[in-house]
Amino acid sequence: MKIPMKVLVVDDNRLDRLMLSKMLSSNNYEVVEAGNGVEALELISSEKPDIVVSDIMMPVMDGFTLLREIRKSRSSKELPFIFYSASYVKEKDRELANALGVSRFIIKPVEPRELVKEITQALLDISSGKLKISDTTPIKEEDYLEQYSRRIFKKLEEKVAELEKEIEERKRIEEELRKSSAQFKVTFEEAPIGMARMDTKGRILETNHILQEMLGFMREELKNKVFTDFTHPDDVELEMDRFNELILGKKDRFMIKKRYIRKNGTVFWARITVSLVRDAKGAPQFAISMVEDITERKEAEEKLQESEEKYRTLIENIQDGVFIVIDGKFQFVNEAFARMAGYEVEEIIGKDLREFIAPEDVAKVFDYYTRRQAGENVPYEYEFNALHRDRKTRVVLNMTVAIINYQGRIATMGTLKDITERKHAEELLRQSKEFAETVLNSINDPITIIDVKDFTIIDINEAFLKGYGLTKGQAIGKNCYEITHKSNHPCSTDNCPLQVTRKTGSPSICEHVDCAKNGIMQYLEVSAYPIKNEIGEVLSVVHITRDITERKEAEKVQKEKAKAELHGFIVSALPVFASGVPSGVRDILIKNFSERFEINVKPRFNEEMKQKDVHPAQLVTAYMTWLSGLFSNFGIENKITKDGKKEVLEFNNCPWRNEARGNPIFCFICRSLAKRSFTWTGLKGNVEQKASIASGSKMCRFEIQVRDEKIKEK
Repeated sequence: MKIPMKVLVVDDNRLDRLMLSKMLSSNNYEVVEAGNGVEALELISSEKPDIVVSDIMMPVMDGFTLLREIRKSRSSKELPFIFYSASYVKEKDRELANALGVSRFIIKPVEPRELVKEITQALLDISSGKLKISDTTPIKEEDYLEQYSRRIFKKLEEKVAELEKEIEERKRIEEELRKSSAQFKVTFEEAPIGMARMDTKGRILETNHILQEMLGFMREELKNKVFTDFTHPDDVELEMDRFNELILGKKDRFMIKKRYIRKNGTVFWARITVSLVRDAKGAPQFAISMVEDITERKEAEEKLQESEEKYRTLIENIQDGVFIVIDGKFQFVNEAFARMAGYEVEEIIGKDLREFIAPEDVAKVFDYYTRRQAGENVPYEYEFNALHRDRKTRVVLNMTVAIINYQGRIATMGTLKDITERKHAEELLRQSKEFAETVLNSINDPITIIDVKDFTIIDINEAFLKGYGLTKGQAIGKNCYEITHKSNHPCSTDNCPLQVTRKTGSPSICEHVDCAKNGIMQYLEVSAYPIKNEIGEVLSVVHITRDITERKEAEKVQKEKAKAELHGFIVSALPVFASGVPSGVRDILIKNFSERFEINVKPRFNEEMKQKDVHPAQLVTAYMTWLSGLFSNFGIENKITKDGKKEVLEFNNCPWRNEARGNPIFCFICRSLAKRSFTWTGLKGNVEQKASIASGSKMCRFEIQVRDEKIKEK
């Protein structure tokens, strides 16, 4: 990496020194600073600079003396040296400088790039051998003192002459200044913004109370300070550049926004306007700085910028399309809009909005657009078909529009939501609903769908309306119990499948006996099936009513037939217990009875189990239910209970109680039916009769003990 050249800047004016240092640093020079010749000699010894750029008129040790001491030094006599002065500008000054061995003599002010160019060239001349410091003829001490004294005396004479002229000029203008000073002072002091007067070096001469309050300093504390003392470090270079341009005459005034640092360390934003006041000859006299605190405005601007950035980010990332149209042409669209249309954003800007509308909807959309622009009241939200870039695909859009002011012009701004999938889903839903309604109305059983919260009817089929002589409008929204039971209250939970399903969340079924319109009693099977939400809560119930009168009559006939068959079995079994019947014959009769029972009843048992699709784990329960029904057909009231692991069937009455006393045949028949039918299940276990009404007990009791619930292969 190339090591930057080191420049020693020597000047008693802090502002000039700072400006020159900034300029050199920005051109990749390393800079060290000194305020006079004595400081410079110390830095030359410690810092070893590559070149010195120095003013001439300085306190303690001036530039001529500094150069003289450098050339006398063994270690630094070859050091390149440039004078940069605004005071010593005569030819005799240049001659003395050349005699002392100066490398360049530059008169202030000069363009920054010219100064940098001179420094760079001087270094190049030294390195190339074109300029050799040792070639300079050393000036004798007495000659140096004579020329030096002459130049100092001459400069003093010039300064005295300038001072006399300045005094005369000052006297001339003092009267004018006196007349205007009072007015200026009032204006300066009472201005509603901060005011400061500075000399051409940037030193503060006076301030008003507003600026003092802004900065938190007293008047005396601010006087003679340089304006950069209160400027935020990041803004110093900008203000220095503008102030330098002002002094050089490139501008009459400048305005910038910058940050000030208060005495307490806090920062505030200000807008400053600096103007230069010149004398009659055009020479700079002083600068007036006007300072306006814009902290709140700056914060508001930053918040507005942040808000605009958030808004733009939202617009660019929102899933809905956004557009702005002026004179029928797109001025702005977001990425979502471009995706819907199949274009890039840049391709859409400037296009006519009608290019993106399907032919069947162009007239409607453009009519709404032109009428809205004219101030008419037209829909601000509606749907239409847009045309994709491929000119085939149609996109269904929902559009919301409004009139806005965009860049000073009346414009239409809108948002677009792609509802193509939603419209497709709605159509499928419509078809599904239509299909469901068709299926519902094709069923001959009355069906209602009931809201479980208040028992209101949500939907019904034609069979229900026909059965109750109602229209759909008369039934929808009514409570189900008002129509079906002519009641003002819901059914009890004991006999209402809807209530049971509502409570348990499972399907339920029950039978009712009701009186039909013709006065004839009818049997009804009422079932309820739950409709649940995604978390399993029952929202509504499908309620189906079926007339099972014919089935119940058939079952009644079947029961009578079964009862007759049982009586036939009983009659056929009577000879078994007749007196005098040989044991061999009795065994044959018992076997014959059992075989007849199995032939006639077992097929019906198997068919019933098959129809119910009984699972092995439920077989015991299904068998007990079947056995209970078998005995119920003979008028025997019974119930099923449990005793530990045992299934128990208890008879509350005996139809043959009188006949059974002293004649065990009736108990034998019931016991045989239970034992024989248990073998059909394929379960392992035994059936025992533990009590008998015929023997004096209050009930007959059969206990079924199951050891293994696996079904045998049949």
